[in-house]
Amino acid sequence: MDMVQFSKRHWKKVAVGFTGILLVVIGAAWYTGYHWRRELQHQLHSYVLQMTDSLYSLQYASMDLDILGGDLTLHKISLVPDTARYHHLQEQQRARPFYCAVAADKIDLQGFSAWQYFREKKIVASALVFTAPALVMHVDTRTKDTSAPRSFYQAMSRQLKEIRIGRLQLLNTNMLYTFDRPGAKQMSMQVNKLDIRVEDLLVDSVAQRDPTRYLYSSNFTIDLKDYKYRSKDSMYWMKVHELHYNAAAQTLRIDSFHLEPMYDYAEFDKHLHFQNDRFNIRFNQVRIHGCDPYSLMEGNLLARSMHVGSGMVHVYHNRNLPEDPKPKYGKHPNQVLARLGVPLQLDTMIAKEIDVQYREVSPKTGETGVLDFKHASGVLTNITNIDTSLKKDNQLVVRLHALLMGQGDLSARFDFPINDSAGAFRLSGVLKNLDGRRMNPIVRPLNRIEIAALQVHSLAFNMSGNQYRAAGTVDFKYDSLKVTFLQQKEDTKHAKRSGLATFLANAFGLKNNSPDKGVVPAAAIVEMDRDPHKSFFNLVWKTIFKGIKQTAGSGLLKSIT
Repeated sequence: MDMVQFSKRHWKKVAVGFTGILLVVIGAAWYTGYHWRRELQHQLHSYVLQMTDSLYSLQYASMDLDILGGDLTLHKISLVPDTARYHHLQEQQRARPFYCAVAADKIDLQGFSAWQYFREKKIVASALVFTAPALVMHVDTRTKDTSAPRSFYQAMSRQLKEIRIGRLQLLNTNMLYTFDRPGAKQMSMQVNKLDIRVEDLLVDSVAQRDPTRYLYSSNFTIDLKDYKYRSKDSMYWMKVHELHYNAAAQTLRIDSFHLEPMYDYAEFDKHLHFQNDRFNIRFNQVRIHGCDPYSLMEGNLLARSMHVGSGMVHVYHNRNLPEDPKPKYGKHPNQVLARLGVPLQLDTMIAKEIDVQYREVSPKTGETGVLDFKHASGVLTNITNIDTSLKKDNQLVVRLHALLMGQGDLSARFDFPINDSAGAFRLSGVLKNLDGRRMNPIVRPLNRIEIAALQVHSLAFNMSGNQYRAAGTVDFKYDSLKVTFLQQKEDTKHAKRSGLATFLANAFGLKNNSPDKGVVPAAAIVEMDRDPHKSFFNLVWKTIFKGIKQTAGSGLLKSIT
């Protein structure tokens, strides 16, 4: 009995002692936490001002510090730039080319060692998590910083020795990005539900010079589920689905990019005052490699390669509308690239399995002709408008391949000197093995002519030109050419043949074969002045077709467009 009473008294003393120790620890933690929280509140404000040269101020509604749990929480927090101070630094040429503002419902610094912060001047934590973050970033490349730039570590080194955070997380971020560039209008972009993840953030004397780190982290990733932007003319939606960027791998992946018209064909035409192309473009499985994160932050696209897995390019044009009185000079591919408002350097672009279609409404018949290029692929090299790169190589080379109307083997090469103000170009190519009757979906609706028979063995073309004219040779080898002229009374699908015109063309006007047996083949020499109201590709096609007409040899074909 005595032993039982002794045991009870013993454990009671232990329990009381343990409770007392626990209360002392909790009390000490509360007192220390209260004291340290007040100290942190004072230091955070002053540190931000000192480390940013009074450019930023930190504001928040309240702070919670849990020493035992290792958590520091700030509620209703915002990091706000002083724009007047920024403009003052710009005038002194001491401003960085960007500033940002950050706000969040709260941020949690998890696994935070308050002891290391106060005793060793180090911020060490396992994670920094933002809840409902909003980010505003403004980039201004017009800004010149002539001062000796300080790194972030150099700016903070008087107050802190080290910042080490295992992961930084901003999920469902709403971001506004604005960009100013010399001689260009301000560009802005609003993105919602952006996910930003930063791994192994380390700021110290060694990390500031570590070339394997990106903004002091071993890696950061950016994910965007969907992005939708309406064009300034309210004619198109630009849609991006499933974007992922990895800084360490320097890769940008986009599941699909879609430039989608907001209206169908008829409604689109109603919104136009003059003739204009209607585009419907989709690229799938886009992969960009060697994409430098620092260049992206400055609004530049510098990359090693770009791959497009599949897609479509559909173009529609209604020639019943009035022509635009303004000439279309300055719109050759090299001219557009040269004056692009964004610095661009893409060594190689490869696209595969692209479905290309051109639809045109004829003013003669009111019907729509369709031209298809199936399984199109292309390789573009040296896509750049950067002066230093152009001094080394100023040639944009485009190699294309497709099956014309699903059959004819078509290959072509364009060469564009990028810095040529007149839009100079060279083109060579060949079309092989096409049953000419496959061209009727484009020829019949536009011209009331039907190809009754034609076997194209080869159509080789070689030309050079600029935005004013083109000249070259067309070598057209074919046999069994016969055409049918259609009556004007009915639509071309049901129209009857015009017997006399058809007979005259096939019997006397057309060369049914080229070259004839025993005749040495000779390529047609062609020259073509550009219609200033027509496009670059119209000039190319008209030049080739002029050679086809010369070879086929019929005055009756002059009306064919």
